[in-house]
Amino acid sequence: MIVGLYTRVSTQEQAQEGYSLDEQESRLRKYCEALNWTIFKVYRDGGFSGASTDRPALRSMIHDIEDSRIQKVVVYKLDRLSRSQYDTLYLIERVFLSHGVDFVSMTENFDTATPFGRAMIGILSVFAQLEREQIKERMALGKEARSKEGLFHGGDAPRGYTYSPDAGLQIEPTEAGHVRAAFQMFCERQSSYSICHELENMSGRPWNWSALHYVLANRLYLGEIRHKGEWRKGSHEPIIDQKTFDKAQAILAERSKRHRENHRDGRVKSLLGGLLVCGECGKRYYSFREQTNRKQKSYADYTQIYECAERKEHHTCQNRIWKASELEQAVLDEVRKLKLALPERRQEPPKDYTAEIKKIDAQLERLMDLYSVGGISLESVQLRVNTLNERRAALEEKQYLSAQNGKTDYREAKRLIQSFDDIIHHATQEELREVLRTLIDRIEIHGEDLEIYWKL
Repeated sequence: MIVGLYTRVSTQEQAQEGYSLDEQESRLRKYCEALNWTIFKVYRDGGFSGASTDRPALRSMIHDIEDSRIQKVVVYKLDRLSRSQYDTLYLIERVFLSHGVDFVSMTENFDTATPFGRAMIGILSVFAQLEREQIKERMALGKEARSKEGLFHGGDAPRGYTYSPDAGLQIEPTEAGHVRAAFQMFCERQSSYSICHELENMSGRPWNWSALHYVLANRLYLGEIRHKGEWRKGSHEPIIDQKTFDKAQAILAERSKRHRENHRDGRVKSLLGGLLVCGECGKRYYSFREQTNRKQKSYADYTQIYECAERKEHHTCQNRIWKASELEQAVLDEVRKLKLALPERRQEPPKDYTAEIKKIDAQLERLMDLYSVGGISLESVQLRVNTLNERRAALEEKQYLSAQNGKTDYREAKRLIQSFDDIIHHATQEELREVLRTLIDRIEIHGEDLEIYWKL
């Protein structure tokens, strides 16, 4: 019988009699000698806790087990293998026995090659399950207590903060500035690609859409803590004010709605999906995969194409079917051409709707005065107030969009066009798709010709 001896001590146990590595090895060697077992190797983990299985000698032993170099693992005591019943059971069942290797604990007379030893596996599994449940319960209680106190649950600190168990979440000024910049640029309706690009230049850290969305949608930056799906006031200082956060959520919802509308049939995963319109019948062009080799069924035997929905479904439109690679390249080339022809534009002042909004406010005040003296019924007041509020909201939206058109849109589009080659080489398809949607309203297909309607 070829065996491996495993020994372990943690730092606190070094001085305890009977637990030193040398003492364990000495007793195990005598035990193996009495049973006429051949020792392949002694695996020694000195100064490693039994609460974790991430130990160098243990990893080495597992590697040798997987290579079928030993037939039995021998330890001085069960807790030398692990102090966790769950980890002990996992190592015995999933690592040792699954590779045909038995396990022996000298002190407890535990040997999986015997009927008693195999029965002990069932007992261990019961205690392992109990241990798991107790750990989960303690963690849940701990999280509940920390949540009630408004404390962060621990782990990696979100961008903009540092974390320590004693101090909790503390604002990190530089990163907090990057978080504020992300919200500001997003509320100015810059594209996600340009925001991530700018943040990477500012911070020297990678930013992508997932990281940006995590920041923009996270109420933690309002000073709140989430527990069991609910947000409650936290003990940490907020980075973003409520007004800025609400504006960002409105834009996220708007973009999400537009994304769903463009992708509602589940087929638009392509670069130009949602932008293409048939110039013959007015229906959308969609991306499909066309089988090019009728005898084969592999994924490689399909070519991505763009085809008019009317032609695909009813065969009444005869507008051209484009290979995706050709059509996408043609559109990208048109964006590059735009870079050369982009004129300098004198910035026009945004249109001011303040006077019209004030007129509506004055009408609302007169309505309330009339109602207060009994000159108008409650039903009439409610109807007219709702109408006026709707007009007021529409004017406020126009005011905001006018300000954005006067300040940001053209400059942002120009910057994207001028850096377009760099975008193509470094952006993901999702990011490139978003850039194209920032620049292009729609693309009409007329056979071999394309007519691009720009958002400039």
